[in-house]
Amino acid sequence: MAAKSSLSTLNKLVAALEHQAKVATSTSAYLQEAAQAVCQQWPQIAGFEVSTWQRNRTPLRISTNNSTSIEQWIVPLLPTENGDSLAIIFQVSSPDDDLWKTVQLWGQAVQQTWQVLHPPSPKRTTTKQGPEAEPNDNLIALLHTLGQLPPTRERMTEALRLVVEAYGFIDHVSILIADNAPASGTLVAEYPDHAVVGQTVPLTGNRIHEQLLTTHSPVVISNLATTELLEPSNREQLRRLGIQTLLVLPLVVDGVVLGSLGVDVFYASREFSDDEVESLAIIAAYLANTLQNQRLKTELRQRSGSQEVVNDLLETLPLRSDVATLLHTTGMALGKLLGASRVHICLATEPVEVTDEA
Repeated sequence: MAAKSSLSTLNKLVAALEHQAKVATSTSAYLQEAAQAVCQQWPQIAGFEVSTWQRNRTPLRISTNNSTSIEQWIVPLLPTENGDSLAIIFQVSSPDDDLWKTVQLWGQAVQQTWQVLHPPSPKRTTTKQGPEAEPNDNLIALLHTLGQLPPTRERMTEALRLVVEAYGFIDHVSILIADNAPASGTLVAEYPDHAVVGQTVPLTGNRIHEQLLTTHSPVVISNLATTELLEPSNREQLRRLGIQTLLVLPLVVDGVVLGSLGVDVFYASREFSDDEVESLAIIAAYLANTLQNQRLKTELRQRSGSQEVVNDLLETLPLRSDVATLLHTTGMALGKLLGASRVHICLATEPVEVTDEA
């Protein structure tokens, strides 16, 4: 039951992070509050300190006293301006592997929550085309509004609508998730609706995607008709949609490209200014962290649900029973865990078949 308890506690800690991040006056104060909550929930974590960590951002376990089974758990979380990381260093007595994995998941949630609610401060940008572009001071307000949306893919359309309306020159935006990389990705959101959500986009040999993977930098195609980054068939397909200028921004979290944000301009070729690209890159970073945050929450729910099924199975198995009853009970639990309507368990030469009707 310990693993089930750890996951239940983790869900409570993750749920509290949003409030902790909103009220914190600094990253250090946020990490102090979050770490204090961890110590209150798990007695074997006896203390902590928030410190600058100059090494890589990989979590680390260090044994400090073998005779008393005390370890230091170093969880690097948020980058500093000089390239180091702010880390929480926990003092842990009687450490175990399950709790270590749980704390690492908690650390991911701490990082993602802060980055979603406190994106980098942007420079002044422009949102109108041409030499008479006016400064736009609404990017921070836009990011704040985006931050109020629930981190679900269903609400990504609303986020994209806000982006299109904030930039007067953008005609269409879409989000591609590389969910079947390296072979292909899926378009999961767009605005306005051009009926492309759900379509699969090949990534093998896709020069734009390969450049995103290599550089982690935006790709600007100012003139679709002349670019060499698109195969002729792809270029013609985009031209038929009316796209003249294309900006593709990587969705990157912790050095991993999750997908891309596509920004389309119709009707005329256009040059993006450096400020426009930079501000849209900040928005792409926000969207990437939102999607990663949702992915983390889904993983937590799945792990928690799986553990509950296993624990329920262990609790319901009779202490003494015939083999057929044991296999039937186990098969029913496996079917629930895997979402299967039929389970075959082979023992010796006689398979026992379990269906959801049994």
